[in-house]
Amino acid sequence: MVSPAMDASSSRSRAPSASFDSVILAAVLVECRPLAGARVGRVLQPAAADLTVGLRWGRGARALRVSLEPRWTRLVLTRRAPEGEATPFAQMLRSRLEGATVRAIEALPFERVVTVSFETLEGPQDLVIELMGRFGNVVLRAGGLVIGALRPSAGRRPATPGRPYEPPARPARTPATVTADDVMAASAQPSAGGGPPQAWRAVMAAAGGLGPAHAWEICLRAGVDPMRPAALEDAGRLAEAARGLGDAVLAGAFAPALYRDARGEPTAYAALPMRLFDGLYPEPASMSQAVEAVVGRAAEVARVEEVRASLAASLAAASARVARALDALAADERAAANADRLREAGELLLAYQARVTPGASEVEVVGYDGRPLCIALDPALGPVQNAQTYFKRYARAQAARRRLPARRAALEAERASLEAAATAIARAEDADDLWEIEQDLIAAGLRRRGRPVVAPRTTEAGRTFELPGGIRARVGRSARENDRLTFEVAGPNDLWLHARGMPGAHVVLLTPGRPPTEEAVRAAAALAAYYSAGRAAAKVPVDVTARRYVRRMRGGQPGQVTYTHERTLVVTPGLPPRRPGAPSR
Repeated sequence: MVSPAMDASSSRSRAPSASFDSVILAAVLVECRPLAGARVGRVLQPAAADLTVGLRWGRGARALRVSLEPRWTRLVLTRRAPEGEATPFAQMLRSRLEGATVRAIEALPFERVVTVSFETLEGPQDLVIELMGRFGNVVLRAGGLVIGALRPSAGRRPATPGRPYEPPARPARTPATVTADDVMAASAQPSAGGGPPQAWRAVMAAAGGLGPAHAWEICLRAGVDPMRPAALEDAGRLAEAARGLGDAVLAGAFAPALYRDARGEPTAYAALPMRLFDGLYPEPASMSQAVEAVVGRAAEVARVEEVRASLAASLAAASARVARALDALAADERAAANADRLREAGELLLAYQARVTPGASEVEVVGYDGRPLCIALDPALGPVQNAQTYFKRYARAQAARRRLPARRAALEAERASLEAAATAIARAEDADDLWEIEQDLIAAGLRRRGRPVVAPRTTEAGRTFELPGGIRARVGRSARENDRLTFEVAGPNDLWLHARGMPGAHVVLLTPGRPPTEEAVRAAAALAAYYSAGRAAAKVPVDVTARRYVRRMRGGQPGQVTYTHERTLVVTPGLPPRRPGAPSR
């Protein structure tokens, strides 16, 4: 049975997420059966490893969407396929298949190689889809010979035109035929770390065609801790649980479901009820719809993180430049601080020029403070010329001393702006937030203006939250948006909030004709703390003042302000509770 030390929730937190394996594929192929007789429409490539094949039958229209991208490998049936390009491979397929009739879409049980058979004007042709990520391929073949391939030189099985098509090796065992001996043989193989493999890995190795999620599920059904090596007494139960799952797949007893988390986000999908996803919220869906919902959400999260990293890299380069400039400025300030000593040296040289020996490299005189002073000399110059050199250096140092404060103020303002941008990047929640920040960086010359890495879905300024009493607060997502919220959206009597002494978002509390309750003000302060560099702190001081007391900082960057008449609240960072019908942003 399951080890007492294995807590279900902690085990689930370490479990693999849903993956597109032979079980999920079998459920998708059930949905594809009605496509027999459909005619091929457009063939496009949305991405280098993606392909869509439009299909028409009767008044209906669908598309087969294929992705070989390792993170999102899948074959699904969609109503609206993503747009793509007519690449050379897509054009070849279009010339061969457009108008062709689909005869069948099928795969052998527990394999991830799908054959889409067509009847064309040139006779039968097959589109072979190998759903194995970076080792996979999409191949058009006729009469056993390759006509073309998405990856002509993929791995050890080149698929160049004119060569016989070589299919991937078939698994020796399947979930429907696996035995206890197979499980023990897989458990005896050392893992990458040298010890015995975890039980779920042994199951995946013993029963071909399973992904990590289903291997983990088999362990749960057998009452075996997936994270521990399988014991001899576990092998029989694991094999029996695997065969039970295999039999359900062969019988086509699918009940596709989409699983959502407590926030309603699509988190997992399954073709059969899964203990692995206990604690999530299942809802009936077609297998293709469930896969697309989860993969779409995961791809969006991944894209946001990639964009976040890209923007952070641009910001890090700018921050390093400002740090170097501040270091150089500090050296100039130290030199300027010695300006009076330069003037003193020049005046003393003129006063004591009779003491200067021709060709001397230094002379010692009495300084203005009564102590001996050693003055360095250029041996090639006389005392008067050396004095003039000191006066010229003094004049340059004086000029620098007048310029340096403004230069330091500008650099410090830029550094503060970059720190605020770094906080905004870290606190960004979606592509809209990152688009706002990217526009800041473009305006500041820190990124090239061109096609944006993300595009906004809304032009409304800031995140919007409904607070106690029905009052709304807006939270800026970037420096420009902070400026816009404060000086364009907020009225003079609205409240303005900002975490005290740290980078963070401007928050405006909109008070249409009535003062807000203290509960609403504290909720807005909690928002200002949450969207600041102090989010992880237990308590954060937040300044609150009327917007009419906020002014743009003279010479400052966008979003940099000064303010007066503030009071300070100490609050715990947090978001207000979601209210029915209230906007989430």
